Amino acid sequence: MDSADDLGLGEGQGAPTAKKQSPATSKRTDAKSARVATKKASGKKASKKLAKPNGFADEAGNTWSGRGPRPRWFKDALGAGKSPDDLRA
Repeated sequence: MDSADDLGLGEGQGAPTAKKQSPATSKRTDAKSARVATKKASGKKASKKLAKPNGFADEAGNTWSGRGPRPRWFKDALGAGKSPDDLRA
């Protein structure tokens, strides 16, 4: 049986040791690792979604994006004589 020295694994020739990082470098590496983990977990690119403004609003504070079924307040406002342009936010 060969010893570690015979195989060239003597002192100073084994596995590489982890080099020390400055605190600033460590923080950047941790942040990058978190982004990469997020990408891998979701299978998609990590991106920031932009906030879309509300499409329609009334005086009472009700809002509707314009997608999906029309809400009751919107239908009521149209029935009261307002146009969609009057309710545009």
